[in-house]
This record gives sequence, structure tokens and C-alpha cells, in this order.
Amino acid sequence: MSFVWSNTLKSSDAVITNDGKTVSIKGGWTVSQEDMTSGRHYFEFIINTYSQIVIGISQSITTATRPLDNQIRAMYGYDGNKIYPRSAYGAPYNATNTIGIAIDMDKGEISFTKDGVNLGVAFNNLKELNSVKLYMSTSTTGGNEALTIVDNVKDM
Repeated sequence: MSFVWSNTLKSSDAVITNDGKTVSIKGGWTVSQEDMTSGRHYFEFIINTYSQIVIGISQSITTATRPLDNQIRAMYGYDGNKIYPRSAYGAPYNATNTIGIAIDMDKGEISFTKDGVNLGVAFNNLKELNSVKLYMSTSTTGGNEALTIVDNVKDM
């Protein structure tokens, strides 16, 4: 299955291009159009423009309202910490890096990679979310971010 950013489940400043694969955001958020409820999925993100970015998943939503913090499992580029809740995890990343995300809905786990290096399991509580979507946001209202989903890459 090919994943694309949603044209409707996003903040008003999110601009979707490249047949849904690329999003540009200046202070907002977006999720993928598709849900994940089971199976293993692996994606990589090419960071085209970087300020302060958050990449991960959110509980599936059906309205254009930003997911709540407790609905998000992600990695923050500024310091490499995992959020929510915020705690130490990896190293900072920016537009020179490729970030991967491995989602195992059957085990309820999510792991990240940075430039092909597995950073280990970040969260093991995805089952409580039931269904998830890819998620991306900027952490500040002055951010200027752009990234592209590369799915169907070889498994982590």
C-alpha cells in the first residue's frame, strides 16, 4: 500500500504536493490519509527543509483537529528525544539525515532509524491507540518544514 499525506486532515498551513508524498508546513501538522491497524510497516522520510520537526504516528483521526499529545508517538528532530511523553531516545536530526520509522501494529511497537541505523524500540504501547496514521508537525509557529514519504522501501 502506498501512503500519502491527507489533503483534509491537516492544519491550514500544510501544503501537500508531489502526488501527496511531500508536505510543507510553517507551524502546523498533518497525518497520512491511510490508517494502520495491523501488520508491519516501514517508511523513510527525506527531510527537504528543516527548522524543528516532529516525525512519528498519531492515533487515527477523522477531523482536521490536531491530535492530542497523548495520541502521538514521535521523535523530535531538535534533540532526538521521543515524545509523548518526552524522554531521551536518539540524536538530533536535520535536513542532512534520512529518518525511518518501523511500525509493528501486531506487537504494538514503533522504532526509528537515522541514516539506516536502528535506534531501537521507542514505544511499545501502540495497541492502546487501535489505529494509527503517520504524523508530522513543527514544534514552533515559525517553523518551515518540508518532507517526503518514501514508502515500500526494504524492511528495517
